[in-house]
Amino acid sequence: MADLVTLTEAKEHLRVTGGDHDSEIGRNVRAAQAIVLAHMTQRNTTWEATKAAWTESTVPEDVKHAILVQLEELYDRPTVERPLTGSLSATVTALIAPYTDPGVA
Repeated sequence: MADLVTLTEAKEHLRVTGGDHDSEIGRNVRAAQAIVLAHMTQRNTTWEATKAAWTESTVPEDVKHAILVQLEELYDRPTVERPLTGSLSATVTALIAPYTDPGVA
């Protein structure tokens, strides 16, 4: 699957200038995208193909913003002080709610 958030968008969201952290940001974009999309489940048999077909220009804006919010959490997280819990923030959950079937675990 293609990256749904560009490096430029990610850096703007994180307020990062320069290229010193581009590799780390790129890795975190892919991780944030994977986390968000993994939580977007539906019973519809074509749903996975629909998500896989999204590109940075066709992904819904609320999904893109959810990825950016998740990215911020990954990028800014001091790993010792705030370990990952496996659950999404309330903001990310709300942003992806229209694309998530609550009956699917």
